[in-house]
Amino acid sequence: MNQWIEELSDALCYLHSKNIIHRDIKPQNILFQDQNNKKILKLCDFGFSRTVERTLASSQLGTIKYLAPEISRGSKYFTEVDIWSLGVVIYQLLRVNSI
Repeated sequence: MNQWIEELSDALCYLHSKNIIHRDIKPQNILFQDQNNKKILKLCDFGFSRTVERTLASSQLGTIKYLAPEISRGSKYFTEVDIWSLGVVIYQLLRVNSI
């Protein structure tokens, strides 16, 4: 599980380095591909993604359960909203695996 969290974090770091906000990080948008008996994490569904460089985003998009407070309030935001969603996903992974 730690490897999956690290791979997802790396994917977000890459997107954010290119000024791309995914805006819909959730378990349903995380896929695993079997390659030579190794599972490779894939982040998918970039339908809500947006490139932001000089302006902040303000659209209220995403899945409610995973939305950062900035999006819910209608405030302007940047890549930090993906980190919030990642935190929710990690919390769910930890919760499920501890039961």
